[in-house]
Amino acid sequence: MFRILILWRSRTPRVVSKGLFLEKPTEINYYRKSETCWLDYLPGAALQVVATINFVAVALEDGAINFYTNTGRR
Repeated sequence: MFRILILWRSRTPRVVSKGLFLEKPTEINYYRKSETCWLDYLPGAALQVVATINFVAVALEDGAINFYTNTGRR
């Protein structure tokens, strides 16, 4: 039996630096047995993440859905 942990951090609030608005991308981490299997950065904020043994789906605020295999392939 596999234990899978998926951690995501949505974009942080805008930071103003010399008149520019900067946003950090959403970071998706996929862990298995406390080891990072893959990592991805997404341009929009993640609203929902769903995982099965074989796939991971990430819904973004712009309506896009990203699908990944358990090896991180899109």
